[in-house]
Amino acid sequence: MTVPLPRRALVAGAALLGLAALPAGATPARGALARILENGELRVGLMLRTPPWAAHDEFGEPDGSEVALVRQLARDLGARLRLVVLEAEERIPALESGRVDIVASFPVDTGLLRRIALARPHDRLRVVIAGRAGRHLHGFADLDDLTLALPIGTALAELVHPLLPPGAVAVFLPDYAACLDAVLHGEVDATVAFEWSVRNLLLTDPFAPIEPGFLVRDSPLALAVAMGERDLLRFLDTFVLLRTADGTLDALHRRYFVSAPATETSATDRRSP
Repeated sequence: MTVPLPRRALVAGAALLGLAALPAGATPARGALARILENGELRVGLMLRTPPWAAHDEFGEPDGSEVALVRQLARDLGARLRLVVLEAEERIPALESGRVDIVASFPVDTGLLRRIALARPHDRLRVVIAGRAGRHLHGFADLDDLTLALPIGTALAELVHPLLPPGAVAVFLPDYAACLDAVLHGEVDATVAFEWSVRNLLLTDPFAPIEPGFLVRDSPLALAVAMGERDLLRFLDTFVLLRTADGTLDALHRRYFVSAPATETSATDRRSP
């Protein structure tokens, strides 16, 4: 079991990242971090529809790499964790209204930085169009006259659907697993998928009738906080930095993603206000 980091180590790390000490006698502004430390509760919003990042396990309990990440964060804070299940469109309003302290997690996108602040990235999101073996898909133009399975009500479906050529036919299925199964059984020609899922499928069965096609998205993933929560943001940066250094994040990735750990994020990938 991972040993919680001493809180003073996290605070010291936050100072190294620019958290200036207050003058003697000064009263700190009461932000989310102060409330968490005082009340002993960390509220994290997340969607439970994106395995292996966050979903329900066979017992109906929340599980996944993001769930394990924020559980570790809560232990390091010495706080109890309260998970708040959100839909995609509820995530930013939940931060802005103070309903949650953190949302796990967003792809790093400069367009989001007008409304939220993103911590140091801790993972990567790589999305591909995968097709039946032998399709050799290299771009959206290759999908013309083909049938593509899309997981209904997901951000990836919203990303890909408008980009399909006029001759492509979109079939909406309940989830990502159903989309992959449809390709494997020859019911559709292609689907949008997380790269790791196609890679791990082929590691398990090298003769599976599917192949990764072309890359649709490659983004670092980061925890998000409300704008202005600089203390909490720097605390998260320190948490990610130290838990990367001690191998915790690598272990989480190996546990949930089976294959090699996520590509290490460079300093230039980091986004903060």
